[in-house]
Amino acid sequence: MSHTPLDEFELFELLKQRLSAFTETFEARLHMQSTALLNLKNDYQLRLNDLKTQQTRLLGAINKLKEDDGVVRANYTQDLADLNTSRLKIETLASNQTKLADLKQKLLAQISEINTSIRVKSEMLLKTKTFLKQQSLQNPNELYAFETVLAMRIDALANDIITFVWWNIDPDNYMREVSIGLDLSEDQEHAGYKISESSPQLDTETISGLESAFNHHRELSLFLAKARGVLKGKLLE
Repeated sequence: MSHTPLDEFELFELLKQRLSAFTETFEARLHMQSTALLNLKNDYQLRLNDLKTQQTRLLGAINKLKEDDGVVRANYTQDLADLNTSRLKIETLASNQTKLADLKQKLLAQISEINTSIRVKSEMLLKTKTFLKQQSLQNPNELYAFETVLAMRIDALANDIITFVWWNIDPDNYMREVSIGLDLSEDQEHAGYKISESSPQLDTETISGLESAFNHHRELSLFLAKARGVLKGKLLE
């Protein structure tokens, strides 16, 4: 049956509404991820300021120890008569200096870990946003259909893995979920994207087929459609 001009106009308006809703959802997700990153940066800044305060106190303690050391050296000749007392002071000073040096190294290691964590999370967030933005620009209506009509969600990225989850698959248990993970590692972008995991577990041949097809056409909507069908079939075996 052919569509009347009014039908086509209504269909066009519906597609515009769906595209607008998907765009709003996508921008909201980007905003949430950006907010999370900003909160992480703020938390890092607070911790860094605290570490700097501790470092200032430690530097003051070191200077005080240096002053004490100068006093000890100035009085060394006098204290020489009391050898045991003099030795105790020297050993205590050396012990304190060692403890301060160890503490300084620990603080530097903590700062390095925080910087590394910030960098890794920033890179992962940027990679996720770039990947999803590229795919959404290519196939916005298809992704909208997957997320709304076909009950799909995209889980947060962790260790370069983005996971797609569907529910409402099992007619006897609509909350039962199936999922598939896609590895977005830098080296994978050139060597080919890899499936990191699936639930239920797919056999090696099926996974290889999905990977080969996706790396050939590089269209996320086609990959998701095929993956959902395969996972549904496996679940309902």
